Formats: sequence, C-alpha cells, structure tokens
Amino acid sequence: MKNNNDSKYRFVAIGDIVIDCIYDKENNLITASGGGSKFNVITRLALYGNNTALISGCGNDEYGQKEISFLNSIGVDLKHTIIENVNTRIYELHKLKNGDYESKKKNWYKDSIVTFDNVLNNVKSDDVIIMDSLHELDLNVIKKTSNKKVIDLGRDKIVKRFDNEQLSSILTNNFEIIQVNENVYKALFEKIRAENIYDVYDFLQPKLLIVTYGSKGATFITDNGFWNMPIKDPAKEIDATGAGDAFFSVVIDAYFKNILENKYPDERYVSDTFERSLPVTKKVVLKLGARGDLK
Repeated sequence: MKNNNDSKYRFVAIGDIVIDCIYDKENNLITASGGGSKFNVITRLALYGNNTALISGCGNDEYGQKEISFLNSIGVDLKHTIIENVNTRIYELHKLKNGDYESKKKNWYKDSIVTFDNVLNNVKSDDVIIMDSLHELDLNVIKKTSNKKVIDLGRDKIVKRFDNEQLSSILTNNFEIIQVNENVYKALFEKIRAENIYDVYDFLQPKLLIVTYGSKGATFITDNGFWNMPIKDPAKEIDATGAGDAFFSVVIDAYFKNILENKYPDERYVSDTFERSLPVTKKVVLKLGARGDLK
C-alpha cells in the first residue's frame, strides 16, 4: 500500500497495540484482529492513502507479529513501534445468551511499553495525533505537545473520572475535532449542567464537535453551523463495534484535506462527508469485529 507522501500531515497513534478477540456463546474464538479505536482509525486512514505512523509497542507473540505484519502491509510507519518479550494486550469480548458482550482484559501488563520520552523523540511538529482515551500518557501528550489533535471519546467513564475544572483543562480548546457518542454526550451534558448542545460545544471548544447516535445518525457543530444528519436507511446490524471508528476516519480524512485547501467545515463539508461515510459504516456493521470488513 503506497501512501500519499505529498500530504502535509502525518496521522499518528500513540500507545500499546491491543488485539480484539471475539467469542461466541459457547466460548469459542470466532475472530481476532487488531483493535482499539485510535488504531482502527489509523488503519483506515492508511487505507485512504494517508501518511500514518504508530509510536507504539506490543509483544513478540503470534498476535503481536500478525498485527505488525498487517499494519506494515498497508503502509503504516512502524519504525517507532517497540516489540518486547511480553504477550500482546488482548481485549476479549464474550457473547452472552442475551446477545450482549462481556468484556475482559488479558495480558494487561502494568506499565505501557511506550513512554512520553518515546513520544517527544519521535513525534513531528506537523503530525496530527489520533486519541481515544485520557490516561496519564495521553494527558502528557495533550499538555506538553502543540500538535493538532483529534479525539474520539467512546466511554462515559472517561469523562466521569474528572471534575469540571480538570476536564476543561484537558479538553477545552485543545482539539481540532472531538467525537462523542450519545452516552458520553449525555454524561457531559449532565456534568456541566448544560441547557442545550451549544453549551457542550462552548465547554469543549473544538473546531468541530460531532455527536454520534448509532444507526440514527450524527450531529455536526462548529462556530458557524449546526447540522443534524439522519441515517434514512440504516443497515441491519450484525456488529456495530467499529462503526464509530470507521465514521471518524472519514471525518478526519475529509477535514484535513479541506484544511490543506484553507477550507473549514461548512454545510457542504458536512453533507459530503456524511454521504461518504454511509457505505463505509454499512460495510462495517454487516461484519463481526471492528475491522471485519477489511478481511
């Protein structure tokens, strides 16, 4: 896979590689592939022809080797990925009789292989950092680097960990794009005692805020616009695990291509991006696993 080396931006994800293992009701392994929201986004950005890289780490076991081989095959720059003599982190998803999944962590070694020094030594000034959590390493990246950043906050417990002042210092005016799902949006709304969606946008102050509502659609908000984008013909979902990541990758790809032309989100950007995302996310939800459609 040849990447577009003429692009100004390189998209970078930081942190330890994780493998998603999905099991059926009888506890049989159905599928195993790389996971983690930021890594799923990087994967798709690479497939769109963007320059991508990881400042990362994993084990030298079979799972780690297969993921490294896959990422290398699609053109992700892995020269700053550290491979150590450990088992790669695994996120197990066990299907329950009611159809829901129970999650378990496995091989979750205590300290990240990646240190903040690794980040400082290898991140470039014009890199765009893709984020999905607010752990200690993430907080250092936010506070101590001046790079453009985007973040997908997929769990409400991420925002519940902090008080309003802490959350403001972490998120406010620090991101080009913030994407939240409906649950995180509700948690933020309640936490800051918002009266409407504009209060949430004003609290976070990204260039672009997106609230996703699963198969119902999404809302885009900027300084100069508000757009509700419904999905008129939703797919019959088999597994919606990676739909938000796939959607976010399209949003990011289009946003930064527009910036290169000095264009910022407007009604046309929202309409074109949303329409482009629909066939991508439909393919994702018809397969098992966040990257099932890529196999």
